Parts: sequence; C-alpha cells; structure tokens
Amino acid sequence: MIKLIDGNEIEKNEELKLPGILTELNNNYFIKSEKWKSNFVGFLECDIDGKKQFFSYPKQYNSENEDMKKILKTIMKAHQSSGDVLEDNNTYNLIYNLEQILNYYNEYGIYKEEEMIINKSNKGKIKWNKTIKKELPFKQNNSFIYLDLHRKKKINTHNLITNSMVYILKEKIKDYDFYFTTPYIEFDYEGDFNNLKFVINELKKIQHHTFKDRNKNLLHHIISFFEAKTQNNGEIKFLTTNYELVFEKMVHQHLNENEEGLSFEKTSYPIGKYNGQQKEKKIELDHFNKEKMIIADSKYYKIDEEKNKSFEVDYKQLFYQMHIAKLYKIEEKEIINILIKPTSENQIQEHGIYNHKVNQSESGLHIKEYTIPMNLLIDEYVTNEKSEKNILEMIII
Repeated sequence: MIKLIDGNEIEKNEELKLPGILTELNNNYFIKSEKWKSNFVGFLECDIDGKKQFFSYPKQYNSENEDMKKILKTIMKAHQSSGDVLEDNNTYNLIYNLEQILNYYNEYGIYKEEEMIINKSNKGKIKWNKTIKKELPFKQNNSFIYLDLHRKKKINTHNLITNSMVYILKEKIKDYDFYFTTPYIEFDYEGDFNNLKFVINELKKIQHHTFKDRNKNLLHHIISFFEAKTQNNGEIKFLTTNYELVFEKMVHQHLNENEEGLSFEKTSYPIGKYNGQQKEKKIELDHFNKEKMIIADSKYYKIDEEKNKSFEVDYKQLFYQMHIAKLYKIEEKEIINILIKPTSENQIQEHGIYNHKVNQSESGLHIKEYTIPMNLLIDEYVTNEKSEKNILEMIII
C-alpha cells in the first residue's frame, strides 16, 4: 500500500510510476503544479499495470499511532449525516450494507431458520395425539404402554439467506480489509455465487416470506450489497476530496461537548442584496453560540510554520463579526471571534491574535486563532467520547 498525506507532494518509488499511473486514473484525486500531490483523504484501489492501493491521511495527522480504519470511519459518519462527503456512492453502499450484515452477525450470529419437526425420538416434548394416532400400544399389567413416542423439537435449517451471509462474511469482506476485520466463521457456505443477478432474484422471492423485522433488515442489506456489487467496476474509492467538510463536523462536535453546557449551531443570516442582484446574500457561520456571542470558523489548513510567523488575516471572518454586532446591537469587541485549524501536536494551543486597526486605533474587530490536534478530533468523533481538554476552556476565561 502506498501511503500519502492530503496536500503533500508524492515521492517516487518503485510501485508508484509517475506520472503515467496518475494521468491514467483521469480524476482529481491527484493534482500537479510543479510536482504531483495527493488531493484526497481515504482509500483508493485501482488496477493499472497491476493492482495499486493508496491510502491518504488528513493534513496534520500524527501518524505515530496510525489508524486508517478510524480515519475512514470519520468519512463514513460525516457522509451519513449530510450525504455530500464521499466521492463514490457505490463503494459507500457496499461498505454500509456490509457493516449492517456484520452488525447482525455480532448480535445474533449467522442467520438460521427454526423448523418444528415431529418424529420418533428420545428427545423433545411428547406429542401424545400424534403418538396415539400413529402407534399401537402394548398392554401390560392392565395398562397401555407406547414403546415409540412421537416428540416435537426445533431444528435449525440453513437456506439461501444463510449461505449468502456466510459467503459475504467469509469471502467478500476480504476485499474491504482496509475497513473491516474479517470475522471467524467455522462453517462454509453452499451454492454458486458467480451469477449474482440470479441470487438476487431468488432472495427477493424469499422477502415475501420473511416476517421478523431484524431478518427483513438483514435480507434487505444482503440484496443491496449484491446489487451494488453488480454495479462495481473493480475500483474501490472510499475517499473524499473535501475533508474540510469532515473537519468542520469534527470541530462542531468538539465545541458542543463542553463542560459549560454551551450549544453551537451552524447558521446563516441574510445581509441584503448587492449590485442589483435578485437573490439576497447570506453569511454562513460554521459554529455560532448566541449566549456567549462566539463565532468560530474551522479551517482545514496545513500549518506552515514559516508562513504563519505573522498572522494571516481572514477578512471574511472580520466581516462576520461586524455584521453580527450590528444585527444584535452590541459592540464588536463583545463578540469572541475565533479561527480553528488542525495541528499534529498533542495539545490545544493559541496560535495567534489579530486586532484590526483603523487609523492606528483598534476598531474592536479581532480574531484569535487556535490549533487543535487532528488526532484528538478524530478520536472524539469516532468514539463519541469527550476528551479531557476542550478548546472552550482556553477561550472562555
């Protein structure tokens, strides 16, 4: 597997033949100015001069304890909340349905049907009506004795649903080992799965005779997985070229998990029409808390220490502060205006402050810039657990 970092230059090696393989892919996952750079976060597998696998980490990710699966789960969670993150919906459908099948297995085991049978047996509950009807008794000491008893018992039967589930979890899950750990299943599947369209049609017939909700859902996900598989061209693209959307969602969750009980919302405000335009303009705030008047903007930037020795002004952020002050009829200096960027360091830090001046006098407009560990955000977002340190502890004094 070839490991990359979003936005970083790609080093040549024996596996990666530049620029041939990149131009053949014919996409925007790799971009070139002077040198080729990765332009995505996630996993890409293609077959050009042999199978090639790429994994591209987010900017500012500390790879000392690299966890590809955790990064992919941030993409999955963000896509499920908005539907605009992943590049390839077919790969999403494959992995989503496979995950649901695996969840069923972890909770209930392999699908099986229980069938009630009645026969001559030494085990099970005696069915006297069946025994009396089918067997002749022997008379002994003025009593009647039945030597052969008919008993009722449950047996587990395997059908196409069972075999499909085993086939997926033993064979097809291996294609997605970048995301899943293959479970151990002791028995094998039966049947031919080379003709998936035929299998899908047979499974759809069974749908009309499946009544339990959990089994209906399992069957739905098996069919959906096979349908997505028939549409797959052999490439696996579980990636995004817009990881800034994921970063924004991770920051939003972090801000809302604070000890102060403050709530942040993504919101927009109209600012009027300009230059005869028909449509009214709006400003969009990534993270806004009305109670403490906090405007926070998340920027998925790579921190370049040389370039960031002097603070780079975000004039759009200053305009937001000015407009909100006017809207709520308060002084601009009463608004806390912050910019949040990722860092590969292990702690949250104040990175810089900008006080806007007009004619050498402070105007009240200001921006504080903070950096927050990318790894911390990823851990919080995937596990839904609060970290010991929250950025608001530094902002609200």
